[in-house]
Amino acid sequence: IACSSLGGAAWLLSDAATSFVSSGMPQRRASAEEGPKLSEPAPAAAAAAGSGMAQALVAGTAATAGILGGAARGRRTNRGLKSAASTVVPVAMRAVPEGGYCELPNQCVRRKTRTITIGDIKIGSDHPIATQTMTTTLTDDVEGTVAQIKKCADMGVDIVRITVQGMREAKACEFIKKRLLEDGYTTPIVADIHFTPKVALLCADFVDKVRVNPGNFVDGRKSFDTIGELTEKDIKEAQAQIEEVFAPLVLKLKEKNKALRIGVNHGSLAERILFQYGDSPEGMVASAVEFGEICRKYDYHNFLFSMKSSNPKVMVEAYRQLSREMYKRGWDYPLHLGVTEAGGGADGRIKSAVGIGALLLDGLGDTIRVSLTEDPEFEAGPCKALRAAAEAAVGKGVESFDEKNGRRDGPVARRECVFPLDVPLNADGSVLSAMSAEELGSFDTKTLCARLGLRLRADGDVQKDWKSTDAVVVDGALSDKAIENIKILLQVPAG
Repeated sequence: IACSSLGGAAWLLSDAATSFVSSGMPQRRASAEEGPKLSEPAPAAAAAAGSGMAQALVAGTAATAGILGGAARGRRTNRGLKSAASTVVPVAMRAVPEGGYCELPNQCVRRKTRTITIGDIKIGSDHPIATQTMTTTLTDDVEGTVAQIKKCADMGVDIVRITVQGMREAKACEFIKKRLLEDGYTTPIVADIHFTPKVALLCADFVDKVRVNPGNFVDGRKSFDTIGELTEKDIKEAQAQIEEVFAPLVLKLKEKNKALRIGVNHGSLAERILFQYGDSPEGMVASAVEFGEICRKYDYHNFLFSMKSSNPKVMVEAYRQLSREMYKRGWDYPLHLGVTEAGGGADGRIKSAVGIGALLLDGLGDTIRVSLTEDPEFEAGPCKALRAAAEAAVGKGVESFDEKNGRRDGPVARRECVFPLDVPLNADGSVLSAMSAEELGSFDTKTLCARLGLRLRADGDVQKDWKSTDAVVVDGALSDKAIENIKILLQVPAG
């Protein structure tokens, strides 16, 4: 199976790759140690052959985007926390490497990072890539959760994450950790936090790492209709509010020597970030950097980043842009890789291989999770298979080459396109659909959205998604129902 759409490293999955696809697949569907330091030269992105799996390099380095251009950097010191803040020691800044987000575009060597500690597991470029999974039990079911964590540990998973929705689940974390230690299991557990900073503070007493989502840790649930305009003053005030809520957790984790994951999710960016950057990898990077700067302000460095998306192409681009930004800033924090909600069976495994695999061949990634809609122990096999493929690829690649045909010489500019006013096409590619008037008239709103890749919100509003149709060609005479559906499409808008 050739997966070459990512533009940085393509996977050619040979017969040996079939063992990865099938690894861990069930027979049934299951219902920082020190302060800032100078980053050393980073490893390269690569395509490499290893352990019977062939990889082919596809040239393509994304142009540097002004990730944080125009965004305010101002920070207001929290009340009661001013004395705790420390001045970050300036870091000597190295030039961005030839590969942009990696050292070279043609050889696989791991990007050099600092080491962070999660329980008794070390994460970073000086250590093996760690594997992770996430429980599916109710967290307040202590016995069930402990049993599932033990099963995952027995399958070779290094770190297990549990979801913590409220205080009841947070208090259960104490007993889960206690029971695991009593049974001789030192597997680090991670509390997954959304919306509830107070819960995160309590969890920090019991778990080995806390994961926060910058998109909802401070802002909470979004209505997407509260921001009409955004001034520099508004941005600074929002960033100050983030620090006021986030800094207490940073200080507690620092005090207890616990770890943190700044886990950005493409599907849950903060409303302000969406207003500033749109639904984009650039917004994901800006969100991650805002939280990272607060950690550094309080001299806390036992953290890493993740930039997950259910779309492997978006996920790969977000990680590469974050890596490029960290090179510019002299940051050397590790990366947690994953394609969120990848699915189950072969589809979920291939989808994860495309996203995670491309980045591992870039030399990026220090811990991974293959997110499957199966019992969590079945994620162990694919994780270990990807880790083995990455380890086998280190130091390998293809010979560098120079193009001599001159096709890249001279200025480069996108061709200007003039689109008809009634057909909202996209400069980056458009999706067109064709159907008969009779077929169009037979659809209710739900079926129409499913047919054309539109998103039907709970309030009945119809919106475009990244995979939505941009224009529809209708053949035949229109019935009243077809005209009604066309009005819905025009409001989206679709042509």
